[in-house]
Amino acid sequence: MVDVVVPVYGSRALALQAIGSVLGAETREAYELVVVDDASPDALLRGELEALAKAGLITLVVNERNVGFVGSVNRGFDLHPGRDVVLLNSDARVFGDWLDRLLAALRTSRTATATPLSNAATILSYPATLCENRLPVAADVAQWDRLCAAIDAPVVELPTGIGFCMAVSRACLDQIGAFDQERFGRGYGEENDFCLRATAAGWRHVAVSGLFVWHRGGTSFGEERGRLIAAAQATIETLHPGYAEMVGRFIRRDPLEPVRRALDIARIRTDPRLKRLRMGASPTPSEQDVLEIELVPDLPPYAGQYRLVPKGIGAAPNLPRCGPTTTPESLAALLQDIDIRECHAGETGKAGAASIESIRQALKMNGIR
Repeated sequence: MVDVVVPVYGSRALALQAIGSVLGAETREAYELVVVDDASPDALLRGELEALAKAGLITLVVNERNVGFVGSVNRGFDLHPGRDVVLLNSDARVFGDWLDRLLAALRTSRTATATPLSNAATILSYPATLCENRLPVAADVAQWDRLCAAIDAPVVELPTGIGFCMAVSRACLDQIGAFDQERFGRGYGEENDFCLRATAAGWRHVAVSGLFVWHRGGTSFGEERGRLIAAAQATIETLHPGYAEMVGRFIRRDPLEPVRRALDIARIRTDPRLKRLRMGASPTPSEQDVLEIELVPDLPPYAGQYRLVPKGIGAAPNLPRCGPTTTPESLAALLQDIDIRECHAGETGKAGAASIESIRQALKMNGIR
């Protein structure tokens, strides 16, 4: 059995949503849902948690006084010393057999932590990386997770796990100890320090590219958040010199870019509407049963190139750009991947004429006029 540990303090609606998503998920792995109430001031939240515990749905651990996020996590770590642990933030939401996929990645050789993709998880963020993506209201995040599960991608090693949803090996905990409450007691940086200590002891950290977990992100500490993050980063760099540069190398290499691109393509392809490429201005609005994908001139430093921008399904920033050196053959393959069936060609102007001509050739290769 594995413990799923959810520390809570406030944000009642989000916390109950996180707990409900775990309880409602269909997993084969046996788990115990451990909720650590860090002396929440919200009486309604406390009452809801007590009711869930009384019903036998959660194990409730209550701190007599507020000890902070890291202290609450460590209480969860210590509850059952023989078990692996999944740390889940109270502003996250999981789907389907999430736990099975997460633990399958954790149980690979010398793996200390496993972390999924998310809309708000820095180096594991999607659609755009290194940011907190605010998803459109209509976004079917459960469908995004199903698309992730269908992608056959190799394991990607990370410089650090991300604590919003992170599976942690008990064997690693036994070897290097829990989070450092003394230095990172209020939160931010604790999982990075833990991961770096694990790496120094011969462990690794992996991305679970076949799993997507929604994360609200940015809800803790309000205006104090930026200062706490900066202080944590300075402490980590002092304890683990070179950490920032190691993360920088990972960002420049960007081994998860093919996964993000595959997700962009899958989201477009699985949309049930007819896909129409629009080149230039359209005199009429698109029909409801048509998904228009607009050819948009890019901005510096990519001037002279074009991007494909689907309209109305949220950002898809990982689709490859097309420019003067892009071959018609590669463009034809991309247009086929996203299932383009029609093209509307309006006035495109003279800029990027070589790119436009390559796209026209690619359309012709696919039998589209």
